[in-house]
Amino acid sequence: MIERSPRSTLAAVVLSTIAANLTLTILAIALQPIAEELSSSLDAAAWLTIAPVLVSALVAPFAGSASDRYGARIVWLVGNAILFLGLLWSGLSRSMFELILARALTGLGSGLSISPGLAIAAGAYPSEERARPVSAIMTASALSPAVGVLLGGPAIDYFGFRILFLAQLPLMAAALFVGFVALPRRLETGDGRRFDPSASLLLGISAFALLLALNRFADWGALSLETLATMGISMLVFGVFLYRERRVEVPTVPPSLLRDRIARLALLTRAMIFGVYMGSFLVLPLALLDAGRSATEAALLLSPRPIVMGIFGPFAAAFMHRMGLGMSGVIGSAALAIGHLMLPFFDVSEDLPLLFLALSLMGFGLGAAQVATATMITARAPERDLGGTSSMITISTAIAGAIGMAGLLAVALHPLFGIHEAFVVSAALSLISLGLAWRLERRSS
Repeated sequence: MIERSPRSTLAAVVLSTIAANLTLTILAIALQPIAEELSSSLDAAAWLTIAPVLVSALVAPFAGSASDRYGARIVWLVGNAILFLGLLWSGLSRSMFELILARALTGLGSGLSISPGLAIAAGAYPSEERARPVSAIMTASALSPAVGVLLGGPAIDYFGFRILFLAQLPLMAAALFVGFVALPRRLETGDGRRFDPSASLLLGISAFALLLALNRFADWGALSLETLATMGISMLVFGVFLYRERRVEVPTVPPSLLRDRIARLALLTRAMIFGVYMGSFLVLPLALLDAGRSATEAALLLSPRPIVMGIFGPFAAAFMHRMGLGMSGVIGSAALAIGHLMLPFFDVSEDLPLLFLALSLMGFGLGAAQVATATMITARAPERDLGGTSSMITISTAIAGAIGMAGLLAVALHPLFGIHEAFVVSAALSLISLGLAWRLERRSS
């Protein structure tokens, strides 16, 4: 019988995280085979990665505020049930349009489950021990794509792309069972404050419009009517969101987060780091595929990054305890910056030892910086604001990741630039991230 304890609570969240992230790396590389099997284009297939991010960002504010109002347990269970249905639909889809809709449904499930999951896991431990659950979740997030890479390439060759989604169903079913049995019932009741979803929805729509404009920037043009109108809608809706935030009992952005300068800076630093990481994550496979590498070869060559991050995960809590959260963020950001600074100066498809070193530095860097900043933010949040704070971690990370992917991909595919210029941009942004991490360390020490 499964007992309700911090360990069983964390186990449920980790199982869900593994299932949700298993195909993260291999799916980005498998877009071309999927497009060919469904008789579609690569441009359309790109939405298989973009749609879940956009939808996840759309619902993340609602998930955090709903967790504070209705309780994280019920929101997490509903999110994972939707994620299960989305994976099943993805595996059964017969057209690109249907598959994009199914992936959007998985994004809905992820958005409803990620921030409550982080809040549940963090809340199960005392504030001084929250590096342990955060590092466990980050480790699962890192290792599961690596496992997906190692198994996904041959699986696609033998069984087709649908196995990528169907293979996640047993893990998701196990996560739902453990979560239903093990999560404390007290998480169902919330804190009784009145929740108004309109502010959360407004922030989500604003984020969606911003990401859509960035994603279509290369096709629409900088000064086109479509770009200007979409950006204008984003700004207008964000203004309405700020107006609405002042009049709701349960704000989407917790007031404690707005008042805490260190937490705000940690949130910005974390978002910047993840944006750079995800941008290079999407551009690196293009460089390898353009050089004639197969999808399976590209996946294997990129696997050191999540593997190193996953190996570091179990030691993250001890590392943070020894170095301190601020310095851990600086060390991680520095490793990430060095890895990105290397990319413009060698051929990533031929100089494999240098590629391995750069990717390993990135994996360690993201693992250290992300755990340090997330732990710093959640440790400073009052208990009643854990759900809202966790949602802001989720949405800022999702939006930053989407901006990084859309921005660097636009540079890589632009006729006047290319992949090398995208690497230069990522290197410059990684230096900015390092500067933010250094400033955070100085303020928090």
